[in-house]
Amino acid sequence: MPSKMFLHTGFLILCFGLERLVPIKKKSVDKDRLCFHLLLFLFNSSLFTMVCFPIQFSLFSFVEQNKIGLLPKVLPEGWSAGILSFLLLDLSGYLIHRLNHIVPQFWKFHLVHHADNELDFTTGFREHPLQMLTTGCFQILLMLFFGISLKIFTIYNIILFVFTHFHHANIKISDSIEKRLSCFWVTPRTHAFHHSDNKDFYNSNFGSIFSFWDRWFGTYSRSVGCEETLKIGLGHSCSLSLSAVGLLPIVLCLLICGCNQKPRQAFSKEFLTEANYGRELIQHTSRFLGPKGTVAQLTKTRMNCQNCHLAAGEKPYGISFRNTFTKYPEYRAREGVVISLEDRINNCFERPMNGAPLPPKSREMRALLSYFRLLSKGRVVGDELQGDSINELVKFPNRAADPKKGRALYLAKCSNCHGESGEGRLSQDNVEFLYPPLWGEESFNEASNMHRNIKMAAFILGNMPLGATGDKPVLTVEEAFDLAAFINDSSIHSRPKSKWVDYKKVNEKPIDFPEGPYLDSFSQQQHQLGPYLPILQELKNKKWPAYF
Repeated sequence: MPSKMFLHTGFLILCFGLERLVPIKKKSVDKDRLCFHLLLFLFNSSLFTMVCFPIQFSLFSFVEQNKIGLLPKVLPEGWSAGILSFLLLDLSGYLIHRLNHIVPQFWKFHLVHHADNELDFTTGFREHPLQMLTTGCFQILLMLFFGISLKIFTIYNIILFVFTHFHHANIKISDSIEKRLSCFWVTPRTHAFHHSDNKDFYNSNFGSIFSFWDRWFGTYSRSVGCEETLKIGLGHSCSLSLSAVGLLPIVLCLLICGCNQKPRQAFSKEFLTEANYGRELIQHTSRFLGPKGTVAQLTKTRMNCQNCHLAAGEKPYGISFRNTFTKYPEYRAREGVVISLEDRINNCFERPMNGAPLPPKSREMRALLSYFRLLSKGRVVGDELQGDSINELVKFPNRAADPKKGRALYLAKCSNCHGESGEGRLSQDNVEFLYPPLWGEESFNEASNMHRNIKMAAFILGNMPLGATGDKPVLTVEEAFDLAAFINDSSIHSRPKSKWVDYKKVNEKPIDFPEGPYLDSFSQQQHQLGPYLPILQELKNKKWPAYF
């Protein structure tokens, strides 16, 4: 016992020294926090010495004397039994840690540990007494079932103590060394993810000593550089406030009721003001930034973003903005580079809107970003819900699209809103389009995705005429393609020219792009009007990609 305490003390002194010499994050000592951690440590140590240790020691002696458990019957004493026992103890630590996150009452006590807004070696002391007792009971059950020896149990707990304080420590290790270590062991970089206030991160990386449990059970989060890890956002909002006075009552209160997590703080009033302005910009782009804009005159058209992104980008299948904030930065084949969300916004201003870019540091850019963030509340990267993409509605007719049939449909179904000549319908003061022009000098230009027939047909199918939805379309697939072919027919309808050279890589070009060259052997006319199924079949046969 004295030698164990000597090892623990020596290791803690080493951690303290290394945190001062090579810290990941330089910080001053928070005396209240340090006192709280030390009080918890003293309380837990006393509780363990008086309650847990005598019970465990008696049970271990009983188990060893009577050869109780599975392991003594299967494996003789030796290295193999010792290693297996060690692994079982660490696996139990992984499982009980996951239970602490899954079971609400367990989480209430485990939250005491996660409520720390800093990470250093003293965070390892921050454990609720009842959580410690629960873990001890779980280990006793494991010991009785498998027959784990006191020697292995003691060795495991010494190493666990070292790792617990090591992977919480504020010690900078080079990325290359930590990357190698994290393949097998839990390191400060990987465990910092677990202390994020982001649910997707703190419900990962549960390992105590070995990291392979998380990899095997699918709970491993990728690693980033040491400095970047600490920018994830540590700590959880918790109804636990520390002060220099009254720390002991707080410890006693925690013993009884645990730690209650406060609801996450709602968006600030200032943020919502900006987001609401961003929504107005989407709804009435021309009034702010059009040819007669009150803020700037960026676009040559009086169209609004909402003319394509229906209901301010909130309508499913209406070219929704609901997950836009989570998608960028993203690789865009059209430009052939990774672009930011600011780049994508300006892409729309310059292409469909045929205008000039929005200054990246302007209030308007900030407002649009705020609005996109508000719409993406609760969404994570890679998360797509039904209706986020109109590509979900893409279906291919067996015949080529017919612009003549499309003209008849247009006059019957679309001309009331968009005009017989596709001129659109303006507001009473002529400042903005209520219904956008579908061709002409104020319509979307040739570089817009709407100038591609598959994309246009999917949009029509899910939204047009008014009242149509993705679940209940009004038109058939053939009718949607006929309409798209008529609207985008450059031989009868003019629109602003494009100054960009798009899709420099032929193997990334969508199959309905109006200009060649193409990967396959089909004509430019078939790529515009279809039928598309033979094109897709040839690409599939040759194992070439197909984009639309």
